[in-house]
Amino acid sequence: MQELAEDIAYGIQTLRSRLEKNKLQQAVIAIASGVSTSVGSAFFASLVRNTIDALNADAGFVAVFDAPDHPSARTIAAIVQNRDIENFSYTLKGTPCELASLGQTCLIEQKVQEQFPNDELLAAYDTEAYVGTPLIDSHGTVIGLIVALFQKPIVGEEFIPSTLKIFAARAASELERQKSDQKIRQQAALLDAAHDAILVSDLDDQVIYWNKGAERLFGWTAEEVIGHKTSSFLYDDLTEVERAHQKVLTQGNWEGELRKLSKQGKSILVQVSCTLVRDSEGQPTSMLAINSDLTEKKKLESQFLRVQRMESIGTLAGGIAHDLNNILAPIIMSVEVLKGMAQSEDDQDLLDTLMSSAQRGADLVKQVLAFARGVEGQRIPVNAKHLVRDLERVMRDTFPKNLNIEVNLAPQIWTITGDPTQIHQVILNLCVNARDAMPDGGDLKISLENTLVDDTYAAMNPGANPGSYVIIEVEDSGCGISSEVREQVFDPFFTTKELGKGTGLGLSTTMAIVKSHCGFIDLSSELGKGSKFKVFFPADAKQEAPERSVEQTRLPRGNGELILVVDDEESIRNAARKTLEKFGYKVLLAEHGAEAVSIYARHQKSIAVVLTDMAMPIMDGAALIIALKSMNAKVRIIGSSGLPSDGSYTGEVGVSVEHFLPKPYSAKTLLRVLRAILDSQ
Repeated sequence: MQELAEDIAYGIQTLRSRLEKNKLQQAVIAIASGVSTSVGSAFFASLVRNTIDALNADAGFVAVFDAPDHPSARTIAAIVQNRDIENFSYTLKGTPCELASLGQTCLIEQKVQEQFPNDELLAAYDTEAYVGTPLIDSHGTVIGLIVALFQKPIVGEEFIPSTLKIFAARAASELERQKSDQKIRQQAALLDAAHDAILVSDLDDQVIYWNKGAERLFGWTAEEVIGHKTSSFLYDDLTEVERAHQKVLTQGNWEGELRKLSKQGKSILVQVSCTLVRDSEGQPTSMLAINSDLTEKKKLESQFLRVQRMESIGTLAGGIAHDLNNILAPIIMSVEVLKGMAQSEDDQDLLDTLMSSAQRGADLVKQVLAFARGVEGQRIPVNAKHLVRDLERVMRDTFPKNLNIEVNLAPQIWTITGDPTQIHQVILNLCVNARDAMPDGGDLKISLENTLVDDTYAAMNPGANPGSYVIIEVEDSGCGISSEVREQVFDPFFTTKELGKGTGLGLSTTMAIVKSHCGFIDLSSELGKGSKFKVFFPADAKQEAPERSVEQTRLPRGNGELILVVDDEESIRNAARKTLEKFGYKVLLAEHGAEAVSIYARHQKSIAVVLTDMAMPIMDGAALIIALKSMNAKVRIIGSSGLPSDGSYTGEVGVSVEHFLPKPYSAKTLLRVLRAILDSQ
């Protein structure tokens, strides 16, 4: 009988062991098959469902801790009676889960509510038995727990804790993997958000990572380049690249500039920082390269250098303008005097050419000063017809005879408010460029017309506003301008002419002048078919530009008044003396301010006007003015300088002159200003 009882007990134990083993096998199969196809939150829902089925439980959940010290937990999957419920958070203190959070498996086979009467979760699901085990990551850290709840006692079910540990290990592994994936995705998102192009290639130069920045910079998508060698598509010349790669392999890193190709075949200059990546054992595995586009940097550097050049030009122009204008002033004054003396037509033509050349030199100085320093011109009503007619005469005399010049002027042209000299410079620059575009001859057309710019047209032209405009159009039949060059023609110092034959200031000055008049330029051109520049100047549509009055052939004369001319340039003093004496004035000359003070002290009552240069040695013009006004507060003074001015001069405190002549001035200008001063009192 006793042996029979022992046999029965052994049989029951064997059966129970087989049953537990079978359930463990089923649990492993459930994890391997039922969960393997799930991802994200669906994975944990499937895992909890398989846990409940394997343990014959009534409810279960997987939770992670809200904080490192485990005060509470938040479920990521929860199932009750085969039904998914909304995830929830709960406090661990005073619950059986508190024991599991400490890293131990907690098994309570029955009457769990009596042991934890304050646990609302157990009461809500009418829980009789409880089992919970911690989720431990690869570093041995408890990161959460998995729990199964039973509504009936589970006494003697030894397989339950071991089975639950299998599910716990899988849950912990998945949590760690998802956390790692999330970190990788975040890092990838950061890399994709980076402006720089970031790529990783293996030691055989095959691309294994290509961020969005690389897509934006080079044009290829990651799908197009991953698995391909960078040498097969990213470089035109491999010499520098191979040298850089060799330094990375030997030194661990390399930095420098390289030229790479875009998908469209465009050459891109990039700053490359390349680092050798090693595994945990220190063996090289790949190369990380960060590429920064240098296009904007080089553009800013170019602009900075351009600004520096402009500052240098401004300084240089300011320094030489006075001396250069001093050279031109006596030439211009003398030519006008000689024209009144010349009898033959050939002599007149020769003097006209001399005057045109001298004036062109003076205009060139003004052009450089206006562009480099931003000197504002005067603003008066201008009839563009007069400017075009004057320019037409000069062009017919000086331009090559193989150019057919055609001028078309509308019968009535509105008034432009602006600086006539600057507007003249705009037309001249465009005509000179047109001439240079037709070395073998062609057609040069200049036209004037009124137009109204509406909102639509203004929107298509940056810088334009709706309103009334006068269009100055210059068209040639020359070589034309390519689309690439058209984008740069208005840049300072950009020129397609040979070295020494162009400064690159013509069109940039033109654009600066037009913008200062609130106008805009429309350029259309095609290679081999010529170019057309349409310059729009704002105009007064209610007022037609006045016709120029017939210029008096006789210049205003003096009546024997005594003029004191003060200038350190002997040629200017002599030219001014001859001009004034020829037109009825008496003249006294002084080389500098100190000499002028001495002369004025002796002839104060006789001297009617003092004409003085502002920049002189020993005593300059400003000091002279102070000295003269201390002697005679009503002294009449005309200031003069080779530096730009708006028609008046204000220098040191108490130093100012109402009448100012910028050099080089003509005899006509000098005589008219002088006559105006004398007639005003």
